[in-house]
Amino acid sequence: MTMRLSGKILIISGVFLLPVMLFIAGFFYFVAKVSSPLPNSGQPADGIVVLTGGSFRIADALDLLSRGKAQRLLISGVYQKTSLRQLQRKYPGYDSWFDCCVDLGYTARNTTENAIETYIWARTHMMRSLIVVTSAYHMPRSMLELRHQLGNSTLIPFRVVSGSNPARIWWRDWRLARLLFSEYVKYSIAWLRISLIRSL
Repeated sequence: MTMRLSGKILIISGVFLLPVMLFIAGFFYFVAKVSSPLPNSGQPADGIVVLTGGSFRIADALDLLSRGKAQRLLISGVYQKTSLRQLQRKYPGYDSWFDCCVDLGYTARNTTENAIETYIWARTHMMRSLIVVTSAYHMPRSMLELRHQLGNSTLIPFRVVSGSNPARIWWRDWRLARLLFSEYVKYSIAWLRISLIRSL
């Protein structure tokens, strides 16, 4: 094998291996970020948006509302057949808040649509700042999509973690590892899509 051929093989190998290595390194950075023990700030805002799909998300959002952290709450991505009264029964103790200050969003079926639904709701109520409530692993993609839609609005993340932080032991649980990797892939695709849109 000549030196020239060996050099070409090394270059071709590098072209293919470098993106793979960067993608893998990105995954470990993503896991470290979502498992970070950084506390939620508790900073108040004009409104709260909670993205459905994980346990404790709505309960935490209602708690924030009842503690005066915002004036109004949007539950985005609600199942079509779910009514306000059904949610009242599921989360007792918040009746007065459901009656005055909770809005249900039925149009969103994914995180991109959550962001669009939130944008319309926030502009309707002239809100400039929002507390974003979702699971820790889902927060990076949610913030990416929301920032894309809401521009200069202030977004305050409130990460929901049930029990001890599971992301720290993800390598012991293949279901959790698959969830984190799937979310990382979705985040990467969203980042690429939004970057391309902004470059046009």
